[in-house]
Amino acid sequence: MSTARYSSNTIYGNAGLTYGTRTIDRQLTWMLLIDWDNDGVFNGDNEAARIFDLETTNGRQFFMKSDGSGPEEVSEGSVSLSLDNHDGRFDPYNLSSPLAGYIMPGRKFELKVVDESTGTTYPIMTGAIEEIRPNYGAIDTVKMTLINEKKQLSKTIVRTTVQQNMRYDDALDKILDTIGWSASKRDIDSNISEVMPYWWGGGNDAWTEMQGVADAALGMLCISEDGKLTYISRISGDSSTVTLGDSDVTLDYGIRTPSPWETVRNRIWIYARAWHQSTDVELWNSNDQLMILPGESKALWATYTAGGESAVATSVTQPVANTDYMFNSAPDGTGTDLTSYISIVMSAFATTAKLTITNSGTTTAYRKLLKLRGNAITPDKYTYVERTDQASIDDYGDLLYEIKSDWLQDVNTAIDEANILIARLVTARQYPRVKISDKPSKQFALKLFRLVNTNFVCKGISGEFRVGYIKHRWLDRTGDRVETEVFLEPNLLSNLSGTWIFPATMGVTTVF
Repeated sequence: MSTARYSSNTIYGNAGLTYGTRTIDRQLTWMLLIDWDNDGVFNGDNEAARIFDLETTNGRQFFMKSDGSGPEEVSEGSVSLSLDNHDGRFDPYNLSSPLAGYIMPGRKFELKVVDESTGTTYPIMTGAIEEIRPNYGAIDTVKMTLINEKKQLSKTIVRTTVQQNMRYDDALDKILDTIGWSASKRDIDSNISEVMPYWWGGGNDAWTEMQGVADAALGMLCISEDGKLTYISRISGDSSTVTLGDSDVTLDYGIRTPSPWETVRNRIWIYARAWHQSTDVELWNSNDQLMILPGESKALWATYTAGGESAVATSVTQPVANTDYMFNSAPDGTGTDLTSYISIVMSAFATTAKLTITNSGTTTAYRKLLKLRGNAITPDKYTYVERTDQASIDDYGDLLYEIKSDWLQDVNTAIDEANILIARLVTARQYPRVKISDKPSKQFALKLFRLVNTNFVCKGISGEFRVGYIKHRWLDRTGDRVETEVFLEPNLLSNLSGTWIFPATMGVTTVF
């Protein structure tokens, strides 16, 4: 074993004993850094010496939804920790704790591990504390749950104006720019050059908006181990950095694979629809009896429609007095015309506009007319491309897989995607699920959605797969031994990897 050196506040099991540095013979050294004072800086304190149980999960356990309605999205990455709390360090009611006043959810964290045999530091997860729950009994402990940045993205609403001829990767950058996501926290693949004639952020949360873009392009979206929003396109230029073989696998778990009917899809439907622009149409008209007191401002949100259906606006005309709005002194629209005392500030987005209406006069004003005009885009009816394989349907039954998105606006792209998916999914393949332990250079080099090269001779499985799911679990109370469970899934970006279940056609449905 190599010699590991790390610092923390207390030595586990020795109440009141503090130290700066100590020497321990071990294989792995863990680092749990928490920004307790919320100043954006980790001050070097390492809480890992108090951990006696740890488990992390990230990714998705299945490549596609069970009903075939598109790809499965990743779950929030999480870390479950049990820590020693003999001195009440993590008790929010303990005023003697050096963390008093700082123990609360939302504090940022970084979890890393050092392979002492090589000196390599591997990021495991970053994010924020979800929950802190002290447990008092014979041994005082605390349970923490930490969540990666997907939760933050799932809580942040995105609205943008309509963008024309937008690349898929540029749309993801636009979303992140809109919410103020740091450029250093992105890893967005720009290999794919396809464009969307129209794109917009329509008021969903940032993750939902980005997942829709990624799904339409058959791309992959996740929060990587170092906390970067990561997008991998279907024509990514990445390559394998880890190779797994029979000797790497934990024997009592073996090499497991999903059942054929969990991976086969033999009827592919890819939907596409074009959008068309109309100029100078009415987007919104208020029928509410809006009242604005003297000196008062009111904020309203207008949702666009055109032709009786929800609409998307490429531009919205700033409301013009006496054309788009009129206000009078009486609720029934009679009385003194007060329009000259009314001003409207508009912030227009793709599907909605915020109107801040101010009455600078001395008389209560009532709406007589209030509307918005502009240029709108409306969609065609959906067209879908179908690819089927009757032999597979005869073997496994009719199994549908479909992609339906506003961001597929070109039927040629739909045809390309249908051809990719039918080639990868029509025949059963074995997607390995394995456990690995005591091999840190392989366990922690695994990265979500990155390529792994395999050669499992005992199962006849070889070729490149993508990492779909990673779970790390401590096997002892010190974290020196760790078990890693990994689920692999198809690589849509290369030749047909993996081994096909027989009967097979040599050189056609087999890989060497």
